[in-house]
Amino acid sequence: MAELIVSANLLTHLYKKRFTVEEATKGTERDFFFYAVPCASSHGWVLFSTVIGEMKHLFLYRPFTNEVIRFPGLEMGFSNNASFYLNPTSSDCMADESFYCSLSNGKLGAFNIKQQEWKLLWNLQSELSPLVNNSYMFAFNGDLIWVVAIGATYHVLYGGKNFITWYGNRPQLVVTEPEQIKEILNNKDGSYPKTKLEGYSKKLLGDGLVTTEGEKWFKLRKLANHAFNGESLKGMIPSMIASAEMMLERWRQHDGKEIEVSQELKILTSEVISRTAFGSSYLEGQNIFDMLVKMAVLISRNGYKIRIPLIGTLAKTSDDVESEKLEQGIRDSFIKMIKKREEKVEMGKLDSYGNDFFGSLLQAYHDTDKTKKITIDDMIDECKTFYVGGHETTTSLLTWTILLLAIHADWQEKLRKEVLELFGKQNPKPDSIGRLKTMSMVVNETLRLYPPVVQITRRINREVRWGKLTLPVNMEAYIPTIAVHHNPDIWGEDAHLFKPQRFSQGVAKATNNNTAAFLPFGLGPRSCVGLNFAITEAKIALSMILQRYKFNLSPNYVHSPTQLLTICPQHGLQIMLHSM
Repeated sequence: MAELIVSANLLTHLYKKRFTVEEATKGTERDFFFYAVPCASSHGWVLFSTVIGEMKHLFLYRPFTNEVIRFPGLEMGFSNNASFYLNPTSSDCMADESFYCSLSNGKLGAFNIKQQEWKLLWNLQSELSPLVNNSYMFAFNGDLIWVVAIGATYHVLYGGKNFITWYGNRPQLVVTEPEQIKEILNNKDGSYPKTKLEGYSKKLLGDGLVTTEGEKWFKLRKLANHAFNGESLKGMIPSMIASAEMMLERWRQHDGKEIEVSQELKILTSEVISRTAFGSSYLEGQNIFDMLVKMAVLISRNGYKIRIPLIGTLAKTSDDVESEKLEQGIRDSFIKMIKKREEKVEMGKLDSYGNDFFGSLLQAYHDTDKTKKITIDDMIDECKTFYVGGHETTTSLLTWTILLLAIHADWQEKLRKEVLELFGKQNPKPDSIGRLKTMSMVVNETLRLYPPVVQITRRINREVRWGKLTLPVNMEAYIPTIAVHHNPDIWGEDAHLFKPQRFSQGVAKATNNNTAAFLPFGLGPRSCVGLNFAITEAKIALSMILQRYKFNLSPNYVHSPTQLLTICPQHGLQIMLHSM
């Protein structure tokens, strides 16, 4: 595979040609970026895009000859992207210069540069769904692979199940085979450590439980396991119920009306994690939550922007400046929380630092045993991790469950019947929550269709052999959870449908004993420590909603799943409430 080297000469050519493009488009350009189209020869093309009016137009530019070609008849929607792959049969770009072009509106075409001809090969917009979010193109062993995101579903339309792609200058092996996923996530020989966070993600989560390795991870995991074990979880249920009651009290004014529930559920889960883990409330921690959300937006906005090395150290973007302010603001807020709890202990208002997660962290911070002690930075990173993870995953699960139940009234009634038989009109009882079998089926099916985290990435730190493949050091293994959860070879041809009954006999039966094909909370020793916390919270909230309300989807709802930190509805979730 040819490697593109961005040299000063290339950038100079691009800069000069930019003005030519602006003149050609009469100064209406509002966006400008370029992609490399890899070629076998040194005379590579560069693709760039400009917005004219409300449409984005594509141009090809060859920096070494100053040629510019506008794609005839190839306009894309305002916010769409494209991916490109040189026709593998073209051995020399100077001869038969042709390549495939995949547009994010679900079209696959071929463009012949020499003849300046564009040919549409496939239009998924009409064949599958109008909800084509994005598409990507890769090459592996000479095969062209086209992956299309339709709503929250990924479809591999050409090629195999494992293939190579690139994230900037980092090669990634996309893995969808359950046995290989199990090997990677169990990581028995230490060949697949966590990838190191960079940029805004590092500012958000730091070096906490989610990202750290080795002895530090064992220490932090032990603290988290203690805070969220079975007995501790039972003690959290009254706070979960009280938080749900607060939400449902607000809902009384929406009886018979439309309500946007995704924000309501976000407040609920934020209240629960604040009460149970930090001895606080959503209102007390609202400033922290708001700053964390803003940082998440920066991560999402910059996720696929690859920076030229050293440029960021010379000139900061507005997002860089904002992220630094947010990072400092979040740190200052947690320092205040720490000092507030410490002062209460010093003044005798509290006998200890507390039995909640925050108290466990404080105890470890003040521990004189160096093997148990954590630093102030460790404590802040853990607070950030659990503030984010403690509500984002459950919000995602609850939101999509409500959506699916609003659409599938039969399953909503089945769940309501089960809840009323177990609890009547009373609040859920801790010992009976585990008996909600139908609800477990619905929750699992929701997690399959809309997993909170859409991908898992691991770093390969030693050479690994997989059959005929040799995976080099520093390559990344990329597991697209959402694609694995929609694999028809495992889940059947109805994999795209909401069918909770597939989980009636458990996960093993649903996956044909490929349990690694269901991983909404990860797998192996690094699986989510808050799994039982999230499931319990979701079941309590759903039970209390079903006891009080029937609901259906509002005609104002627009289905547009998007990824922020987890999968969430881009335009919210509007439902119609009807009290029982």
